[in-house]
Amino acid sequence: MSNPAPPMATPPNSGGGMPKWLIILLVILLIVVLGCCGAFAACRWACAKAGQAVSSGIQAATQKIDDERKRQGIEVDLSGKGLAVPAEFPADIPLYPGFKILSKAIPPGTRAGSIVLSGSASPSTLSSYYEKEMASKGWKQESATADQQSFAQSYSKDDRTTTISGDGAGSTSSLQIVFGAK
Repeated sequence: MSNPAPPMATPPNSGGGMPKWLIILLVILLIVVLGCCGAFAACRWACAKAGQAVSSGIQAATQKIDDERKRQGIEVDLSGKGLAVPAEFPADIPLYPGFKILSKAIPPGTRAGSIVLSGSASPSTLSSYYEKEMASKGWKQESATADQQSFAQSYSKDDRTTTISGDGAGSTSSLQIVFGAK
C-alpha cells in the first residue's frame, strides 16, 4: 500500500494578480476617501443651506424694520437718488435747488416733521438763501445764528414754526428743516 501523496500547497501567485493585503488596503483607502468626500459634500450643502437661511432671516428682519419705519412716517434714502418731497411738507418752505432729501420723519396724522437734505452749497450760501426766501414767503425770523461752518434759523408764520439748520465744509453741506405747529 502506498501512502497517499501529501496535499500540495497553493503555489504562490505568480500570475500578476494583486496580493490580498494590497486589495484590502485599497478598499479601506477607497472607503476613507469616499467617506471624506461625502462628508465634505454634505458639509458644503449644509453650509449653503445655513447661509440661505441666514440671508432669508436678514432680509425678513430688514423688511420688518423698513415696514415699521414707514408706519411711523420715517424714510431713509439708501440709494443715493434722494427721496420725494413729502406730501405733508409745507409748500411755503422752499427747498434749496439741487439738494436731495436723504431722510424724512413725519408721523402719520400730523402736520409736523423733519427732512434732512444734502447737496453742494456752503453754509453761508444756504443761510443767505433761506433768510431771503423765507421772508418772501411771509415767514418771520425769530432767531438766527451762524459761523463759517454752520447756521440755524427759526421762523414763525400763523400757527406754525420751522427751524432750518445747516452745516458743512467747503461746498458740500447738509441741511435739516424741522416744521410743525406752535
